[in-house]
Amino acid sequence: MKLPELNITPAELFNLQYGTIRSWVLVNAVEFKLFNHTVEKKTSQEISCTLKTHEANTELFLNALSSLGLLKKEDGKYINTELSETFLVEGRETYIGQILLMNEDWNLQSRAQMKELIESGPMLPQEAPEYTGDYFANYVRAMGNLARSSLSAHSGKY
Repeated sequence: MKLPELNITPAELFNLQYGTIRSWVLVNAVEFKLFNHTVEKKTSQEISCTLKTHEANTELFLNALSSLGLLKKEDGKYINTELSETFLVEGRETYIGQILLMNEDWNLQSRAQMKELIESGPMLPQEAPEYTGDYFANYVRAMGNLARSSLSAHSGKY
């Protein structure tokens, strides 16, 4: 059987799908608070010991973060890039990890509902989820950090 000649490849479809995996890597790193531990150069073994994670899989995870530009690997040690150092280290005024986690929660809910909405149409009104004061405090803090980081990035442009 002769395959048809194509002027296009499915590469973009796979790139779309891999976007999800890149997001999972980022979100897991934020949940592990990994970037707090890579402010200084550390080996995968040191990081694995600190996080109490599987050593070989931690190294694969760190390599994935390096390929995403969130860590640099130098002489077998990992350290934050400027991007992760600026936005993903807790306690910094520019920390936005909490917003990323909130976005992930929202996206998961949206993804779970998308197929049902396509199949069945609009859903009946539901009670709004109950959020605690901590949720809103974290949200406001994260939005403030996001705003500060955006202002800092544009401060010399006006």
